[in-house]
Amino acid sequence: MGQIFNRIKDISKSYINDDGSNFSGDVNLNDPSDTELKRVIEELNKGADPNAGKQKTGSGKREEMKMDLISACRILQVNSNASIDQIKTAYKNRIKEYHPDKVANLGNDIKVLAEKKTQEINRAYEFLKKEKIF
Repeated sequence: MGQIFNRIKDISKSYINDDGSNFSGDVNLNDPSDTELKRVIEELNKGADPNAGKQKTGSGKREEMKMDLISACRILQVNSNASIDQIKTAYKNRIKEYHPDKVANLGNDIKVLAEKKTQEINRAYEFLKKEKIF
């Protein structure tokens, strides 16, 4: 998947004026020069359902959906037979890639997507911790 946030950072740096001041205009996602940013946002949006990870019950309360081994491994990008050290390393790498603090200055939409992805990664890691008992 690559270093999405590094690409976003590079794109945002391209909007800094020569005199060092910040770009004051809005990003136009229909502008061909912004296609890379649009692609990154779409990649972040892929599978980002506002109700993802939640399920409505009959009483109207929301609960965490049950996570399975395959989903957790897919989210952390590890095999189902990965060792504990491999799971921990994958978790750290995924969190580094999607942590909301890395994109705090790139706009609220991207920050919200990063928060959702971070929550998904944390849920997967917690599931695997319980599954593998560590």
